[in-house]
This record gives sequence, C-alpha cells and structure tokens, in this order.
Amino acid sequence: SKAYKLLSAVLSRAVREGHLPSNACNVRGAHYASTGLEIVVPTAEEIQQIAGKINPRYRELVLICAYAGLRFGEATELRLSDFERGDSHDVGYWINIRRAVVLVDKQHVVGPPKSLASIRKVPISAHATEIIENLIKARGESGEDALVFPSSTGPHLRHDVFTNEWKRALGRAGITSRITPHSLRHFAGSNLARLGGNLAELKAWLGDSSTSAVMRYIHETGRTRALVQEMKL
Repeated sequence: SKAYKLLSAVLSRAVREGHLPSNACNVRGAHYASTGLEIVVPTAEEIQQIAGKINPRYRELVLICAYAGLRFGEATELRLSDFERGDSHDVGYWINIRRAVVLVDKQHVVGPPKSLASIRKVPISAHATEIIENLIKARGESGEDALVFPSSTGPHLRHDVFTNEWKRALGRAGITSRITPHSLRHFAGSNLARLGGNLAELKAWLGDSSTSAVMRYIHETGRTRALVQEMKL
C-alpha cells in the first residue's frame, strides 16, 4: 500500500506539471491496505526501562523521539543549531525540523522532511531540558552544524543499527510485547491527545497534514472508566 501510495503521488505530480494526461493509480482502497500488524504503544514506564537498558549512546535519542514525536529520519538529522532555547517555564526548548535523512542505495541523503507540514517548530517539555542541555554540552565542541545523534562509524545513524540495539534493550528490560522504535511516535501522539490536544494541534506537532495519518497515532489510553465516571445527566 505504501508503494502504491508513493507511485500515485508521483503520477499526480506528473499530471499537475503536464507530463501525463491522468493518474493511472485509481484502484479504490489500495492506498490504505492494512498490514494486519498490531500497533503496541509503550507506557511511560516501558520507555524509561528501554532508555535505561539500551546502549547509553542511544538513550537520549529514545527520550527525544518519545517526547517530541519525531520521525527517525528527522531525529537523526538534527544539528545543534536546530535546538532553540524556550522563553517560558513550560517549554524548555524548541526543535526546528527543517530536514530529514533517508538511506538510498546504502547512502544517506539529506533533504526536506516528509511534507511541507513536516517543516515545523516543535515545543518540547521543560522536563527534557536537562537531557537536551547534556546533549549540547557533549557535542558543543564539534560546532553548531554537528549532528546530535551521529553513528559511531560515520555521519548518520542507520535505522537497522538502532533497531538491533533496541531489540537488545527490550531483552534486557524483559519486555516481550512488540514495541518498535516507531512506537515512540505513537506514544507521543497518544499522550498529546490524552492531555487534551485537539486534531489541529496534533497535526501541527507531529508534522502531518493528513487527518487519517494523524489518527493512526491516537490510541486508547485506559481512561474510559474514569471518563465515564465524569459523565452527568
């Protein structure tokens, strides 16, 4: 479904630019085929366990992705200059998302993020201020253009390298549920919704223009019983 959706987007642009008379991708529902895989959203306690058990090199990456809702390619292209000090006690830092990195033919390619909506300024809780300041201090001597989360062998961290470390951390923490690195973004979206974030706010924070895309990150949070108790006739 993802391949079909990408092809459809390419052909739509070709139509807009006058290269094709029409878009041949018109199979109803083909963009939304389900993989059948259950999305498991970690708890805050599980994230802390994973961050505590993973290779220390990746601890802050886990926490930043969980509490800023970043995509992996956005997080691993962050530079020190992308962090901007907040001006209130609620927001410790802002993260400017202006680029992302993808692996193409075994080469990392840096370009704009996923869509225009993905270019955004992300506020991150003041609870993460110490984490960010430790990152800046550790990387400060490398200059403003230094990657915040570089690999140990080259400029950018590969997703498969991080995933292998992630799986080891799950084993050490004794977590058997199918939590993946992308589950961190689901955790972020669900928690912003749980705390009262509306659909427009979720779109802006997560960097998605599509309502259906954002809805994938909103999950049941176990509040139903408490919410029902608040209902009044």
